[in-house]
Amino acid sequence: MGSKRVFALPVVCCALAGVVFAASSPGSIAVIREGDLWVQDLGHGTSARLTNDGRNHSPKWSPTGEWLAFLKESQAWVIRADRSAAAFLGDTGEWNSALEWSPDGKALAVESSGIFRLESGAVWRKQEIARVPGRVLWRPQGQDWVDGAMTIGNGLSLVPNAPGPLIPAAWIGNGKQILYWAAPEVSASILADGLPLFTVNVEGGAARATGAGTLLYNDFTAVAPGGEKVALVGGGDREAWQDKHISIFSLATGALTRLTPDREVAVSPDWSPDGRRIAFVSSHDYGPEESARSHRVITPNGTVRDVPPGARAGVSFEQSQATLRGRRIWLMNPDGSGRVQLTNDAQYRDERPLWSSDGTQILFARIDPSGAMSLWTIGADRSLLRMVAEGLSAPKRALTPSQPQWTWLPWEYYGHIRWEQYFDGRR
Repeated sequence: MGSKRVFALPVVCCALAGVVFAASSPGSIAVIREGDLWVQDLGHGTSARLTNDGRNHSPKWSPTGEWLAFLKESQAWVIRADRSAAAFLGDTGEWNSALEWSPDGKALAVESSGIFRLESGAVWRKQEIARVPGRVLWRPQGQDWVDGAMTIGNGLSLVPNAPGPLIPAAWIGNGKQILYWAAPEVSASILADGLPLFTVNVEGGAARATGAGTLLYNDFTAVAPGGEKVALVGGGDREAWQDKHISIFSLATGALTRLTPDREVAVSPDWSPDGRRIAFVSSHDYGPEESARSHRVITPNGTVRDVPPGARAGVSFEQSQATLRGRRIWLMNPDGSGRVQLTNDAQYRDERPLWSSDGTQILFARIDPSGAMSLWTIGADRSLLRMVAEGLSAPKRALTPSQPQWTWLPWEYYGHIRWEQYFDGRR
């Protein structure tokens, strides 16, 4: 979570409104269509299907671009991008287990299953260590890691005697510190409403509070190039359609600076490769307006509640959907200035911006009124808007063995979609 994600684009030169645009090479994306894994070449527009059973999701490119890791329901698999050497690694027991590649691409950490290393002959073997608890984050400069118990690969516990779960979010400070969430106790409800963030030095010392708390999503923390600043999506409760704003935490000063104002829901920040711009998603927050009058809301336990004027327990279903439909892609400077709106098509809901590796374009997801999902790119100068992949859709899954299968489209929880389950751009 919070790791830098950029993708490479193919060479494309064209004139648009007098501007000559050139992007870097090469480029490809992995996408999920009807539960199968495809690789799409952004330069030639060609695609190749890698699976045929409709059970797959959560693709993740290796750093070299040679391999793709993915989940087949709750099973972890790897396959070469040329469709060869498919291999089953292990069963995680969960559909949303994290897959994390080592920096050299020769090892894969599978949440709640273990660490698997690539040997000669494209053979993957499980590392002979104790079962790795929770998710693993590899140190950017090396082969060690931090796991879901905030323990370094050498066995050193960084936060001993913690009262509740600890969840690593990102390596920061040039690989010398870790940003993590801390829970006061084991509680699914507490985890769903977000946790406070802390930092700790891997060479020893007390943990430090950042003053911020976020929901536990990959796109709610984004580490700047160099690792000295983190863009965070703050705001209480699990509803992603209200009370969400972007702040910057400075590792050097410990200061937390809010960038986006009230009455705006801002999520999914992503730093440009040079650290000078932040792409993010913005929409209007209808909550303050509804709190000024009587309204009805759906509470987290699913019941309908009448809310008197002056109170705020949420927003109505109609207003929450209006907020989500109004999501657009924006840019701003790290101090909140220089805001530029990149997209403004009322027929789409825009999500999850990711910068290209050369900082010229942004990949983002779109949802149309029918629920159809697609991927687009747009220049950072607002030029060259184009669709690069369509038909993204999740695998079918059954609620219970006795119930018929259904397609969960999109996989959404209180307004948030885990886009990493649908696509990954080669970085």
